[in-house]
Amino acid sequence: MNVSQSSSAVREHLYSAIQLQCTLDVACS
Repeated sequence: MNVSQSSSAVREHLYSAIQLQCTLDVACS
């Protein structure tokens, strides 16, 4: 696997996790 491929996949995962957390924060508040 490419290093750039894996790092971009990790970045995408982090972004989606942050988005999910923000959505939950809005739903809970």
